[in-house]
Amino acid sequence: CDACVRNDARSHCEELAGGIQLVQGNTTKALEHFEEAILRSPTGIEIRRRIIQRLIDAKSHGEAYALAMDSYTTFPEHYPFKTIAERLDAETKTRDQSLE
Repeated sequence: CDACVRNDARSHCEELAGGIQLVQGNTTKALEHFEEAILRSPTGIEIRRRIIQRLIDAKSHGEAYALAMDSYTTFPEHYPFKTIAERLDAETKTRDQSLE
């Protein structure tokens, strides 16, 4: 990713690198790449949506929830982020209740 000069190219590269780390089970490293991707594309709604979906697919619901809430706070006019966060919160509560 360091070879990318433009922010949009670097953001895309960081997103891909994060996805690879996530698939390999390195959630902490993946989150570092995802954070860098968002920093390089601060107004990128689509990149946030893709990252949230990657986290959901990887069963990293806590991280997906945190990013969805942060995204909703940053972009309150983009209501789907709130909907995603609420769904994740409800699923987590249901899962927690079934474990009791």
